Amino acid sequence: MSFKSSGGLALALTVWLLGGASVHAQKLAWVSSEKDHSITLVDLAQGKVTGTVPTCKRPRHMQLSADRKQLWVACSDSNAVDMVDLATRQSVRRLPLGDNPELFDLSSDGKTLFVSNEDDAEVSFVDVASGKPGARVKVGKEPEGVKLSPDGQTVFVSSEVANMVHVVDVASKTVKKNIAVGKRPRRFAITPNGQELWVTNELGASVRVISPFSMRKVPSRVMPVIVTVSGWTTRVYQKRVTQMPRRMPRRRSSLLASPGLR
Repeated sequence: MSFKSSGGLALALTVWLLGGASVHAQKLAWVSSEKDHSITLVDLAQGKVTGTVPTCKRPRHMQLSADRKQLWVACSDSNAVDMVDLATRQSVRRLPLGDNPELFDLSSDGKTLFVSNEDDAEVSFVDVASGKPGARVKVGKEPEGVKLSPDGQTVFVSSEVANMVHVVDVASKTVKKNIAVGKRPRRFAITPNGQELWVTNELGASVRVISPFSMRKVPSRVMPVIVTVSGWTTRVYQKRVTQMPRRMPRRRSSLLASPGLR
């Protein structure tokens, strides 16, 4: 089955992120539609659109809240995250994220958002309770991907122009290391034990695996944008999801049998 949003980018990955029991039982995908400023609901069993949820302008990245009761949507043109209640499908709050937020990740306690701000070439720390911005850390131009390590001590940020992954220490709020990767790195997946970080390089048509012990490049025939780790399989999603994702089997004893994406 395939589907594509009118905005040109269908986030098929979203259905895996929505792991709440009620949502999963319905086999419902929530797909961001940038040009429509909405979220399209797709019944995966029937392969049909069942409705839409209005949101802020140019919705992009989507992620569940810490309690898994809300879907948080980064809207680049609204400079905010829209918090949508999954039960009522209504927006309950909008939180400013700074200029042109691309992606974000959330601390395990749900208190801090880590946001890539493309125009400012920064990753910003935002306090969820107060809505106030905190530290801002300079990184390479056009940052996009943001991923918090499982231990909460490190934030990884990709720079599409610098072709680098910036390793940001959460405690000191400084860049501790810059790692050169492929052309136009976009997004991340990290194994549950934090030992491997998978980076999609869109223009390099490759996926780079970064670990504390080695660095390996995994060849790819597509222009990868999204990668997720689930069970024993790594899935790499193409730039435009018009067919089922390619799979690259990758056995690791550290991976769990249940979905392990953070």
